[in-house]
Amino acid sequence: MITYKLEEQTLETAVKLEDIRLRSYGIKPTPNDYDKYYIDNIINGSILVFTCYLDEKLIGGCYVSNAFNSIYIDYLFVLPEYQQKGFHIGKKILEYILINKKQIEDYFNQEFSESKLYATSDKSKKLYSKMGYKEDPTTE
Repeated sequence: MITYKLEEQTLETAVKLEDIRLRSYGIKPTPNDYDKYYIDNIINGSILVFTCYLDEKLIGGCYVSNAFNSIYIDYLFVLPEYQQKGFHIGKKILEYILINKKQIEDYFNQEFSESKLYATSDKSKKLYSKMGYKEDPTTE
């Protein structure tokens, strides 16, 4: 069973997420590879993390902040063995975030009129645009 949720903001969770984020990009990480910026900002609450589980296994996630006065997608990641297998995990995480927009606005105590991200490929730009996300203004 696939489930999505807003993850707890603990050190243990942040480290686990950094491990999965790096592995999703084909990196076999060591603790020295984890990005301290993201670990610190997950723990201090500047970044929310939405996750995807297959049964009890964490297989993907998304770092969300309020950068550019928007629901900003800092990173979207899915373990390689679950990418392009028909699960549509990345797309469903993004949909879950949009469905939970009010929860994100309440958390950041801010209303958002748009959702933004940095798209790394033409394929991802097309998907994100269809879903209502706008590209990060610093990359246009």
